[in-house]
Formats: sequence, structure tokens, C-alpha cells
Amino acid sequence: MDYKNSNFFSSLDQEDRISHYKKDKFNEFFLESLNFGLSELNIDYNVKDMVKNRKSFPSIIVTGSPRSGTTLITQLLSSCYSLGYASNLMARFYQSPLTGAWLQNQLIPDDIQSLRTYNSRHGVTKSIYEPHEFGYFWSRYLNTSSSCHDPLSSNSFNVSNIELLHTDLMWLTKVFGKPAVYKCSIAPFFMDFFMKYTNAYFIHIVRDKNQVVDSILNTRQERLGSVDKWWSIKPYGWEEAVKLKPVDQVEWQYDKVVNKINSIGLEYKNRVYKVELENLVNNTQESLHGIMENFMEYCDTSVERVGPPIPTLRHQT
Repeated sequence: MDYKNSNFFSSLDQEDRISHYKKDKFNEFFLESLNFGLSELNIDYNVKDMVKNRKSFPSIIVTGSPRSGTTLITQLLSSCYSLGYASNLMARFYQSPLTGAWLQNQLIPDDIQSLRTYNSRHGVTKSIYEPHEFGYFWSRYLNTSSSCHDPLSSNSFNVSNIELLHTDLMWLTKVFGKPAVYKCSIAPFFMDFFMKYTNAYFIHIVRDKNQVVDSILNTRQERLGSVDKWWSIKPYGWEEAVKLKPVDQVEWQYDKVVNKINSIGLEYKNRVYKVELENLVNNTQESLHGIMENFMEYCDTSVERVGPPIPTLRHQT
């Protein structure tokens, strides 16, 4: 597998970010060196040996348009149900994910279960035990080009990468000892491959289009200093779309993501569960129960509720 530029691929707006949101170059160098060292030592092989006789499970992948609630629903599922997930700690080990998952199990195994106030900034959480978007990990497998998140931009996407991703996801559930939930923003453009070469179950969270557009434009201003600069997912053809007015750019971006997920959802109804953000906020317990009931039916596995009572989110927003 080609790891080159995988970090860049998951952060295509790095050069446009205002100083407060730019990545720390030393931290990035340190993490890259750490992960290179771990991959050279092949520590994940030892972790595999420890868990090789355990059962594996399907993973849940949360996706949707930017600013639709993907971080919130990942926080809810990982804190309210017995599921593995990628924490801010584990995400640092993007080239040795099994080692990262093992460390998470050892150091912060159940901390997430106490979480009942859900905060994030542009999808980024603060606490070491909270969910991370795991972008560098996804970029190892779903990397197509240096300018676009969509495999339509390249004829050289290697299907074997999805097969390797499936293998890693299955091994991660062995390490966790249970199914796992992850957020993956770039998944919509690879869902055909996911459906054919993995057993992943998808949650598509949907938010009102006008609310999403307003939120993305606000995020552009806050992170990049201008509503004219592109933020987040770049579908194939975005270079032409960027010539439109900012509002039209974001509407085009939203449509590309949501339409892609909807088209796959129609074909694989038992593996793509749609939830409205408004319903999740107003009827939190019922929404989460519906998600997990469908997932447990799909994979024939029981997943326990954990932690304090599920909160009503409308009191937090």
C-alpha cells in the first residue's frame, strides 16, 4: 500500500487555514515518525497474535454531508452502547491501528461511557477518550489523488486497498471484543466498494440542507478566514464548482454527497440506515434504539446499553 501523502489527503485545506487551526508541524513530524517506527517494528502483528482466536464483528460507519451531525451521533453511539471506536488517543496510531486500539483498551477502556454532554468544534472533540474522525487512517486506504476525495478523479484506485481496509476493520473488532463505530467523512464516494468488499453497516445522518449550507459557510469563515475558500469534502468536479457563488458551491457540495449516499442506500436498504438530525435531537433515545435494533438485526449480534441514561439533546442545543 502506498502511504505517500496520506496525511495531506485528509487535510486538503491545510494551507488555507487561519493560524489558530493550522496543524503543528512538529506534532505532525513526531506522529509520522512514531507511526513509521511502529510499522517498521510490525507491532500490530503481535497484537493480532494475542486476539487471533476472538470473534470478529461488522463495523458501523457514520457518514453524511459536512456539518450534518456525524460527530454528534458517533459520540452518542460510542458513549451509550458497548461499541469500539477510534478515540483521540487511538487516532494517533493511524499506521498501527491495532496497537492504538489495544492501548485504548488498556488506558481508557470505559471512560467514554461517562460522556453525556456532547461538544465539538468543527467536528473536533477535546477529551482524549472522545471519538476522532480517524482521517489519516481512512486516507491510507481511500487515497485517490492529491486534489480530490472522489475516486472518479482517478482511474488507478486500487480495489485491494478496500480489501485490506476490511481486514483491518475486522481485526480491530477482535481487539475491542465487540463491534465498532467510526465516523468517515469521505465514505460516500467509496460506498460502492464498501458494499462489495466489506461487511460494514452505514448510518447516514441527514440535516436540513439550508442549515447545513449556513453552517458550512460559517465554518469557512471561522477556519479559513473567508466564505470564498473551499472547506471539507471535495467531490469530483469541485474545481469547476468553485467558480460559483459560495452559497451555490456549498449546495453543490451537499447534493453530491447526499445524492451519492441515497443512491447506494436504495440498493442496499439493509445496510444503510438514515436518521434525521432533528429527530435525533428531539427523540434521542428512540432514534438511537432504532439504529441499534437495525444494526443488531443486520449482524445478528447483541449490543448492550452502557453508562447513565441517554440524555435529551434538545436541552443541550
